[in-house]
Amino acid sequence: MPFYVAAPVSTFDLELATGADIPIEERDPREILFIGEYRVAPDGAEALNPAFDVTPAALVTGYITDRGILTAADLAGAVAAPSTAAKTADPKPSRKARTKGKAKK
Repeated sequence: MPFYVAAPVSTFDLELATGADIPIEERDPREILFIGEYRVAPDGAEALNPAFDVTPAALVTGYITDRGILTAADLAGAVAAPSTAAKTADPKPSRKARTKGKAKK
């Protein structure tokens, strides 16, 4: 069964050897144990509340990113390449580009 990860390219760290090296933020257990101010879990129950999990790379079919759907082979190039948004942030061409090809008076 295909499995895709949805994440922006900025979240990938290609310098880590394995996913086991990724620090996982622990969120407040109250988010699991309570709804508002009311406890919904039994007294004495504890909870782990990781902000995300890590799927082993061998199980991932592809990555749905802000740069399109990528394979593992595509990922390194996408992380290293500058953002398309950064390239097109200024829609107004430079003066040099606007005057290129015009005859001088």
